[in-house]
Amino acid sequence: NRMIPERRPDLIVMAKSQADVVSTLRFSREQKRQVAVRGGGHNWCASALRSTGVLLDLSQMRSLSIDAESGTAIIEPAVRGMELIDAAAEHDLMFPVAHCPTVTLSGLLLNGGNGLNYNRLGNAASNILSIDLVLADGRELTVSKEKHANLFWAARGAGPGFFAVATRYHLKLYPLPKAVTMSAYVFPGAATATASDLVETLSAKMSPDVCLMMSIGAPPAELVGSNDTIAVVSAIAYADTAADAKAILKPLNADPKVGEAISKVVNAPTGLQSFLGALGATLPGGHRALIDNVWSNVPLGKMIADSPAHYANAPSSKSHILAICFHLPSNSDETSYSWLGRYLVYNNTVWTDEADDEANRAWHSTATSLLDLHKIGRYAGETDPVSY
Repeated sequence: NRMIPERRPDLIVMAKSQADVVSTLRFSREQKRQVAVRGGGHNWCASALRSTGVLLDLSQMRSLSIDAESGTAIIEPAVRGMELIDAAAEHDLMFPVAHCPTVTLSGLLLNGGNGLNYNRLGNAASNILSIDLVLADGRELTVSKEKHANLFWAARGAGPGFFAVATRYHLKLYPLPKAVTMSAYVFPGAATATASDLVETLSAKMSPDVCLMMSIGAPPAELVGSNDTIAVVSAIAYADTAADAKAILKPLNADPKVGEAISKVVNAPTGLQSFLGALGATLPGGHRALIDNVWSNVPLGKMIADSPAHYANAPSSKSHILAICFHLPSNSDETSYSWLGRYLVYNNTVWTDEADDEANRAWHSTATSLLDLHKIGRYAGETDPVSY
């Protein structure tokens, strides 16, 4: 994000080991300075960047090892999602990393994390076996369900508010799905209600091995015509065979409502690495961005009823709304992560020119207020803690 907040620490420490973390915290206690921790720096609102105090930067801590026999991984904070996927895939294993492949694992894990195949595998934090921590008083602990369970609970979901430094994560890996498959349908702006009704109908019916979502934004050049906006309904199936993938995507592909789509991709095979690479290409850095989200249980059509008209007048064609469907999990109760609703809906306002800041800020505020009418909470991992 090129909108860098005007906050400056007094000192930045680039740690390369857990010993460096211990030394930094000892120094900070002696100097009576507050400490903020930066895992990899991906966070859109730079939550680790604080005024005064010490910024403890862990971005040099990038070690990664896979134990194929036990199906586990040990990583340091700044390992990126794609790096773990690549290493695990060599052993036909995977981990539910973030959909954006450049997200570092520490931020994802501490915030809870809605990663690959989240409905089946649960949030990323629920797949942590143990964490190596350094507490504010300098103690070095390994926490798990069996040891220091209260700290283990807090670490998995507290995000930037967590009161210790996580230096190493021990993770549970899963078999690599061999037939990751996608179907996507592009609806004209006038048929947004049809698209949202389709998602609402299918959201609780489709297999937990499907990620179902809908986006609203500006159309590509070839679809502009009379469309101020388009709605895209997409589903990613995580399966072991093409036949299995086709079967679990059938409720979407066979629904009569897809007949109103003006463009479609049906049962397109893609590997997990190719899928992440394609997603990464749609999430380039170097932009200015404001991002808000809401958890909601309100029917999707009602929640976004006023959004298409507002998005038709967006100052930037890069801005979009994204609604992601969730099957409420059973394993999140063991973590401090607040997984709160059927839908997690993002308002992503994205532009390039600093001269357009004021117009985009005002537009973003209104777009977010339309969603806020229906919220029961926010996902803290992608919320600006300074603003709320």
